[in-house]
Amino acid sequence: MAAMGLKRCRRGQPLYDELSKRGHPSTAVFNILARKLARIAWGVFKSGRDFDPAMLKVGQACFQQA
Repeated sequence: MAAMGLKRCRRGQPLYDELSKRGHPSTAVFNILARKLARIAWGVFKSGRDFDPAMLKVGQACFQQA
């Protein structure tokens, strides 16, 4: 459900479009978005940093080890 909500927001629609353009069916795109949201949420929780909307780019790692 969160992935469907992400698709409707201003920053989420380009993500959905990019993944669809790569040939993924809509169900797979929602699974990819849900997994990405889960990774971002876990990274924010574990790092203690504030959420950065720039992390919502296709192909970009959310949190990298220094």
